[in-house]
Amino acid sequence: MERLESLCHLFDQDVVEDRWRIIPLTEQTLRRAGDRLSILPSNVFLRAGDAIHLISALEARSDEIWTNDRRLLAAAPHFGLLGRTI
Repeated sequence: MERLESLCHLFDQDVVEDRWRIIPLTEQTLRRAGDRLSILPSNVFLRAGDAIHLISALEARSDEIWTNDRRLLAAAPHFGLLGRTI
């Protein structure tokens, strides 16, 4: 439990230091994610949660998204985003 509290503290600190942006989830965001999912090419596999992630990045006016998820990286250009990984 101590490790979880430590990780939560580190995350909270990152939010305060603007390393993470918390984007409110709205009905409009969900609709936009669903709309985008419906027009993706059939060879692009994307989970609904990942579509919400990508749409949220667009709503935050980001032009890139960082992830280690290969499917999210492959889908990013279909949302007009540059997928980046380390």
